[in-house]
Amino acid sequence: MDSPSTSNPEAPLDRQDAPLDRHGLPRAYAIRNERERLMGAMVRVSAAKGYEATTVADVVEYAGADQDTFE
Repeated sequence: MDSPSTSNPEAPLDRQDAPLDRHGLPRAYAIRNERERLMGAMVRVSAAKGYEATTVADVVEYAGADQDTFE
């Protein structure tokens, strides 16, 4: 028997059908997680250094993200 996602192209995707990131997590979860880490890092770094002195490199390093996120 076909799964609902293959028998009906308009049916919502199952979690099993959702695209995964390199860690095997749903892509939407990985994006949300990285966004939250970056926002938290921005708050912490700018509080410590001051907004005008804060650079993208500072925030990315604190968040443990990849610099390519901003290119």
